[in-house]
Amino acid sequence: MNTPALSPAFSSALRAHLVAEARSPRRRRRRWGVWAAGATAAVVLGGTSAAVASGVLPLPGAPQDTALGVERSVEGAGTGALDLGPVPDGATDVALTLQCRDAGTFDLPGTGSVVCTEPGDSAASWTVALDAVDPTNLRVVTDARVRWSLAGQYVSRETLPLETNPDGLTFGSIVAGETPDLVAVIATNGRDGYVRRTDLEDADGTTAARSFRSPADALAWQEERGTTSITIPVYASDGRTVLGDFVVGGSR
Repeated sequence: MNTPALSPAFSSALRAHLVAEARSPRRRRRRWGVWAAGATAAVVLGGTSAAVASGVLPLPGAPQDTALGVERSVEGAGTGALDLGPVPDGATDVALTLQCRDAGTFDLPGTGSVVCTEPGDSAASWTVALDAVDPTNLRVVTDARVRWSLAGQYVSRETLPLETNPDGLTFGSIVAGETPDLVAVIATNGRDGYVRRTDLEDADGTTAARSFRSPADALAWQEERGTTSITIPVYASDGRTVLGDFVVGGSR
C-alpha cells in the first residue's frame, strides 16, 4: 500500500506557511524571483540570489550589481577552491559562475549546490552575500576527476525599487522582499512578462494553504489537484496586454 506524500516543493511551501502562521499573526509573503522552466544545470541555492533579468533594462525590484576589482577564476578536478583575494571597499556580495566540464554534483559550502546532468560546458551563475562565505576559500566539493571551473568577482549590490503602472499596480521581481501585484516571469514562448500575483497564488496552492490547519488538509488538496497543470496569462507591465502563457504544476 502506498502512503500519500506531499511533493517536495509543495511540502516546503506549506511548512513555511504553517511555521509563519504559528509564529506571528501578521501575514508573511513568499519571495519569488523570475520564474522559468528548463535547464541543463539545476541550481539549489541557499542564502543566494540567482540572476533574474533576461532583458536589456534592469528589472524593477531586482538586485543590480556593480563589479569591483577583477574577476578571478580557477579550474579543477575533484575538490578545489577559488581565492578572490582581499575584499575591496564597498563590496557586499560575491558573483559566482560555475562551469561543469563533466556531469556531476558540485557542492559549494555556504552557497548551495549545482547538479549537471550532461557532460559539457553547462554553466550556472548566482550571487551570494559576502558575510555568508569566506571569499579567500570558495570551495567546490565534488567527486574525484570530475572537472569544473569557477569564476568569481566582488560586487556592490543595490535593490531597485518596484515600479507602478498607470492602473496603480506594482510590477517587478520579488527579490526585493515585497510581493508586487504583477510578478516577473518568462512565458512558455520565451517572452519576458508578468503574471498577476493573485493568479499565481491560486495556481500554486498559496491561496489554498491559507485555509489549511494540518498536513491532512494539504494532502487532501493535493490529491484533488493531482498532477493537473494550470495555465495563467502573462501580461506586459500594463497588466492588460497578453504576451503569452505561464504553466504552474503538472508534475510531482
